[in-house]
Amino acid sequence: MQPVSVDAIHVPTRGSPVGATIRHPVLVALVSLELGLLAVQFALGMFVNLYVTFPSPVFGMYGLMQLMFQPGMGTVMAHMMTGMVLGALTLLTFAAAALSRNTLLIAATGGTFAAVVAAGISGMEFLFSGQNNAYSYGMSLGFLLAFTMAFLSLLVASGRTR
Repeated sequence: MQPVSVDAIHVPTRGSPVGATIRHPVLVALVSLELGLLAVQFALGMFVNLYVTFPSPVFGMYGLMQLMFQPGMGTVMAHMMTGMVLGALTLLTFAAAALSRNTLLIAATGGTFAAVVAAGISGMEFLFSGQNNAYSYGMSLGFLLAFTMAFLSLLVASGRTR
C-alpha cells in the first residue's frame, strides 16, 4: 500500500468555513469579470485624475451643466458608468455567494461589494466637494480593498484555498 501524504488528505470539519475541493464556476466567472472591470476602472480613474479638471465646487443644476461641458467629461462618465456596473455586478456576486453557503466566500464577496460602494460614495463626494483630496484617497483605498477582496473571492471560488 502506498504511503499517503498528509497534504493529500482533506477532511472537512463542521467548523471549517471552506472546503478546498468545492469549486464554483459561475462565481469564478463573475469575480473574473469584476477583476477585469476593476482594472478598467483603475485606468479610467488615473486618466481622470491626471488630465481632467473640474470647476470648484459644483453647485446646483447650473454647476452640473457647466461640469458636463468641460473637456474630458466623457471619460468621467465612462468612469462613473463602470463604477455603477461594478456595483451591480458585485451585488450579484454577493447574492450568488450567499447561495453557496461558503462563509469565507460570502465574507470576501461582501467585502468587495462594500469596498466598491465606499469607493463610489467617495467619488461622488470628490466630485461635489471641489476635489477634496481626502475623498480621492478614499476612492483609492476603496479600489485597493475591492481588488484585494475580489482576488480572495477568486481564490476561494476556484477552490485554491485550504
